[in-house]
Amino acid sequence: MKSVCTFLRREGLTRQEFQDYYENHHAPLGQSHFPFTRYVRNHVENMPDVPFETITEFWADDLAELGRLLEGPIGRIMAEDEAKCMQRDRCQAATVDEFILSEGASTNATGLRDVALIRYGADRIEGEEAAHNWGASVGSEQTGVTLDRLHPLAGEQSFPADALLWLPDFSQAPQPPATLDVTIVRVRRCETPLSELLPYKSRERKPQDFRY
Repeated sequence: MKSVCTFLRREGLTRQEFQDYYENHHAPLGQSHFPFTRYVRNHVENMPDVPFETITEFWADDLAELGRLLEGPIGRIMAEDEAKCMQRDRCQAATVDEFILSEGASTNATGLRDVALIRYGADRIEGEEAAHNWGASVGSEQTGVTLDRLHPLAGEQSFPADALLWLPDFSQAPQPPATLDVTIVRVRRCETPLSELLPYKSRERKPQDFRY
């Protein structure tokens, strides 16, 4: 099961300062307390006006378990750390229906990739179909293409997209259909090694036990 969340830096920090803190302090803190089965941070590399600094992808066997942990002492620990670097009331979270459209490397040679923030328009059903068809055409030409169909969490701010298409290089992709509103953001992908995740450590699970 997968969820995603956007994070916006607190006032007084630059984007780079936020991303450095998140990667070197907040992410290790989170992975030490939560049973993630995969954990990926995507740090924005361009577009100064995009309303977030990082999109994080979380995988877990049970997302409800993560929610229960957030309601207890671990949640308070995380909130105290978040207050040091981000605007907590501006976080935007969603659960995900994940479609892996092509296997293989999900970034270019330098660890960068693009994410397409997709808005469907007035007709959600037609938008979902158009996004999936476009993603499939991208996946036929590139490795590591994934489509996330998003379901914003109750009580959260509206997520800045209806779907996310992750791909190594938008410049090499077929153009999206005109019916979709698409914004492309270049990000630096950082994934925690499986050996450093809590389930791997605590349950002595082998890397091949996890789905990629």
